[in-house]
Amino acid sequence: CMHCKVCSITHGSSGAGAFSDGKVLLPNAADRKVMGNLGDLMSLSESLELFNEADQILLAHGAPNVLTGARGAEYIESILPFAKMVDVNVSFRPIRALGSDGAQDVFLSLQNDIINRGVNVFFDTEVVDIIVEENQVTGVKFRQNGINVIEIAESRHVVMAVGRAGINWINTMCKRYEIEYHSEEVDLGIRFELPRSVTREMDEALYECKMRATIEATGDEVRTFCHCPKGFVSVEGYGDISAVNGQSLKSKESRNTNLAILVSPKYNGMIDPLKSALLNAELINALGKGQPVVQRLEDFRNFKPTTFEGLEHNWVKPTLKIAQPGNLALGLSAEHAYDLLEFIDKIGFILPGFADGDNLMYGPEIKPYSIVPVTSEECETSIKGLYGIGDGGGPTHGLMPAAVNGLYLGKILVSRM
Repeated sequence: CMHCKVCSITHGSSGAGAFSDGKVLLPNAADRKVMGNLGDLMSLSESLELFNEADQILLAHGAPNVLTGARGAEYIESILPFAKMVDVNVSFRPIRALGSDGAQDVFLSLQNDIINRGVNVFFDTEVVDIIVEENQVTGVKFRQNGINVIEIAESRHVVMAVGRAGINWINTMCKRYEIEYHSEEVDLGIRFELPRSVTREMDEALYECKMRATIEATGDEVRTFCHCPKGFVSVEGYGDISAVNGQSLKSKESRNTNLAILVSPKYNGMIDPLKSALLNAELINALGKGQPVVQRLEDFRNFKPTTFEGLEHNWVKPTLKIAQPGNLALGLSAEHAYDLLEFIDKIGFILPGFADGDNLMYGPEIKPYSIVPVTSEECETSIKGLYGIGDGGGPTHGLMPAAVNGLYLGKILVSRM
């Protein structure tokens, strides 16, 4: 991470999706979790139809025609008794695994197809403002290639689909134009790295198992997210923050598995949960001299900083080489630290070796949703002609729900033209 002014990993064409591990989640007919809040916009049958349409588009652009999880139900059945003993909810969903390098090929093909259809696409372009007249959007102001010359694009239909990296921009627009919005929880946690041998059976059965628990003492929900077998821990930027993520590649493998462990704290009394979470993330970066921090689990338990020497002799070798050894607990609240340890111990009861002291914790991992514009069933905000969709501008949390949200609004706008 070179602390670029604009992070090329989280911004731009395809956003963070192009550098994630490229997992496309498909819903089971009875599973609404993967759909996020799309149920507020459409019926179950309509959402399943759009999920299938989005999946067919990805397949047409080179996504692999293979779904993981053939033995998922059987594996879940085998661990369910242990999960129930520690009050952990376990589930899985069909996944089309593109891989990080495969995802970039698919999204590049999709991008070129859009351009070939005659759509004008502007890269290296910043939308600095929207234009509103008498509560009707009339266009946007933008500048290109970092040149401080403001240009105007006129339109009575403007779609805000800015992704998670655009959450601060959405925040600014909502407050500047008094756009009605609501605050969602912000997920803050760590990226956990452990030997692949611990998760091999689970990986082979279903690729990714979703685990979730409510910590009794705090009432906070903790969950696993973005499971990357044979993967690598990576860096992504949110403004001045160097956060961590994970990726699995088709062309290169590690001996480790990594996954996110995210806490959804209540931030009781906090007016701005996003700002509170970002302060935690900034403090962790300060402890890492501007980089993410890595710590052995055993050291985290004992409130002891990990050292370079400790990492050198550690059984699990870090795949993110620029991470600085240190003490993550100094950048987290006591509640966060307690939630993480309780959850890791619960999963350790289900998966032997998961809570081993040589496993590694990286921070910060942050999933900023926080401010979301309130929209109608047609995705329109309180400003006429201004729409919000996807992660950041709309109600979704993930690649496929965002794609479905885009298809849904696209069909509405076509009918209005």
